[in-house]
Amino acid sequence: MEKLPVLLFFLSFLFIRGSPKLLMYPYRYCADTTLSPNSTFFSNLKTLSSFLSSNSSRKFYHKSSVPPAYGDFQCRGDLNATACRRCVATATSNSSQQYCPLSVGAVIWFDDCFLRYSNQSFFSVVAEQPSLVLINGDAIEEDVSEFDQIVGSALKDTVANASSRKGNLKFATKERSFRDATIYTLAQCTGDLSNSNCGKCLKNALLNFPDCCSGKKGARILFPSCTFRYELYPFYGGVSPSSVSIPPASAPAMSSPPEPSSPPAAPPPSPLSSSPSAPAPSTAAPPLLSGKLRVTVAMAMGIIVARYFL
Repeated sequence: MEKLPVLLFFLSFLFIRGSPKLLMYPYRYCADTTLSPNSTFFSNLKTLSSFLSSNSSRKFYHKSSVPPAYGDFQCRGDLNATACRRCVATATSNSSQQYCPLSVGAVIWFDDCFLRYSNQSFFSVVAEQPSLVLINGDAIEEDVSEFDQIVGSALKDTVANASSRKGNLKFATKERSFRDATIYTLAQCTGDLSNSNCGKCLKNALLNFPDCCSGKKGARILFPSCTFRYELYPFYGGVSPSSVSIPPASAPAMSSPPEPSSPPAAPPPSPLSSSPSAPAPSTAAPPLLSGKLRVTVAMAMGIIVARYFL
């Protein structure tokens, strides 16, 4: 008699773990605490948003504060100034009204940029929660172990390069060959982190691999302070065929944690992206519990209910 509630709970956990808003695009976390729109915080947040937006035309990272409002943005390291400015302008103009109405804190992830604000200072502190894992539903059909080793090795190199960069643009990409395909990897930290904290954040993010996405054709891990991503198509600018390296015969596999940190999800293509033309993002999928996904869940529940009563 207890099997049905347990299985139904598992289905709910799989699709809506944490805040449902986390699984909508742009992916975001909204603090539960809210204030009046006439409060000092939201008055100062408007001023802060203007500061951040105005600095996005000449910086890839900027932090600012108008206490009690604190915020920063980070653009992807391969973007041009126009794309960075456009993404940050969209994020700041909609953050406190459309994306996270009246919340005193938010983490908002776009494909091209990232925005965070809070009523408490968070600068230079590694933040790994809330986190989001986006996984491509397609998988390679053979040589999964070799594929995971090559992806893991490429990501380790990318993480090392990103965390060793000077200044506030801690960003790196790397390509590796796998059979007749190319694996593209990217890693980046927010510009307020030190090199050691950047390395700590990215290495902890990598602990999710390969448990999160073994054999999957693409995935990304999103933390408030850092992110990494890999795909089998170029999703960032500046890719040169000559930069593709052939991995050693025995690339070491990445270590993995006892359990993954977040459920799988996936974004639609971003209209703000300035990346080279490519196939639809491999991490694309329908919105949460809509269309075919809702039907799939309903069918699964129907099968469980049928088995329960038979």
